[in-house]
Amino acid sequence: MGFLNDLKSGKNGNIKITLPNYLKIDWEYPKSAKLLDAKNGSNWHLSERPIVLNLQTDNVNNIFRNAEIIAKADFEEFFEYLNKDNIDAIPRTDDEKWSAIIVKKIVKIDGSDALYVIRRLTYQPGEELLVGQLLIPTQNATYQIELISKASTTGMKESILMAKGLIGTPTETVEELKESIAKKSHQEIIDAEENDALFEGHPLTVIRKSLNELIATQAIRIINPYKVRTEKEIILPVIGCAIRPPSVFEYSPLMTAYMNPNIAIFSNSTIPSKGSFGDFGNISVWRVDKEKIEAPDALQKLESFAIESLEGWKNEGVTSITIASEIIRMDNDKAVVFTSADFVVAEQNSTALAYWFLDDFGRIFRIDISGARSVSKEYLKQRLDQTFKTWRLLSAEEIELHSTKEIAQPKIEDTTPKKWWQFWK
Repeated sequence: MGFLNDLKSGKNGNIKITLPNYLKIDWEYPKSAKLLDAKNGSNWHLSERPIVLNLQTDNVNNIFRNAEIIAKADFEEFFEYLNKDNIDAIPRTDDEKWSAIIVKKIVKIDGSDALYVIRRLTYQPGEELLVGQLLIPTQNATYQIELISKASTTGMKESILMAKGLIGTPTETVEELKESIAKKSHQEIIDAEENDALFEGHPLTVIRKSLNELIATQAIRIINPYKVRTEKEIILPVIGCAIRPPSVFEYSPLMTAYMNPNIAIFSNSTIPSKGSFGDFGNISVWRVDKEKIEAPDALQKLESFAIESLEGWKNEGVTSITIASEIIRMDNDKAVVFTSADFVVAEQNSTALAYWFLDDFGRIFRIDISGARSVSKEYLKQRLDQTFKTWRLLSAEEIELHSTKEIAQPKIEDTTPKKWWQFWK
């Protein structure tokens, strides 16, 4: 039993991974583990993420674009921490031509698509930290193999390449080179895979070689491959409604299975950021099970209920939250309560926007979208509005017709209630 044993045996029902025998376990949780590679100088983090990475062809550019935003935000957060005493320091990401991402591509693993990313978390004199992420979607979850490695010294790679005449000019000193390596022409050569053989212990070489070997040796077998969702409208008979989420949002059966059956969750996933699953926005549809609100003052009561519910997140791991609310009338003349919440959970700054509304029976529904603070509120609001406009109540006949066709939920052995932000542990 255990996360790693289930990965090695395929008992999880989704994926089977044969790991290098030189890795040593540092710690293990039910849904994640850290292993140490003393041989090559890297740390491996393996995890089961309860959202499904949508690698449909028409969504790949969206994933790449979102990955760039996440990588830039992470790089700048690390930069701010490292340079907190130097207010004049400028991050490389200020140069629009420079990217924290070194490699981003779609690779084939056991006949299925996976996302392969290598990026820098830090990059300055005396500090270079890299992370490689291999994200493998299955029908129920996404599995991540993440490698982190840090350079013991910096500048050597650039100096050697300049000495070989591969970068720089004859009159350019090492110090001048360090100031100019953010230029695209230099950076591409510095990071080129054909130069890895010259720098066996460099973090980029270590990470790229390890990930490439996993793929080349067919160490990963996918038991329950991801299948492209073809239906546009999602029928949710248990909740009693239907929606048409934006095509980039994929149903997340594992996260839904852990939560209330009256909630359905859809994720726009990319590379994980610090403290997140890698979601570039999660949409959830919720029908409150037992509460009903009736006139008079139904909307005022609904607004109070919404605020109370959000304040309750403090009991679920949120360390701080700021809430704004208002009663508004939508284009279809339906009155709703709109809430905006900025909160901190697992040291991650996040935002959640929601519409709360009543059906003709006084039942409470909520459609919300949440994401890391690096995701703009304009983006979240646009996707929330797009989804809300498609919401419709199911008739009794539709509920009966579709109740046997409910979206299949994965079986979970551990039914212990979990904090909603901690499913990967």
